[in-house]
Amino acid sequence: MRNKHWIYTYNHIDNKVMIEVTEEVKAKFPVEFKLYDDDGKLYLTGRMTSKLEDSHMILDPLDCAEGAWGCTEMRINGETV
Repeated sequence: MRNKHWIYTYNHIDNKVMIEVTEEVKAKFPVEFKLYDDDGKLYLTGRMTSKLEDSHMILDPLDCAEGAWGCTEMRINGETV
């Protein structure tokens, strides 16, 4: 899934690269996040802009994954957001 301020890069359930993380991608989306279900199983890895990380919309990637994949937790640098 693509968005102006965040992207999903890897689907851990299907072992599938969704978007290749190049230096260009890292520059545009410098903050990596991981999404987990309520059992602590890793579902998705993604990246977001610093602007999104510092905003009240930080949980937008989690909100989008909640319905489709059942994700309930977002972590950035190992810390739950």
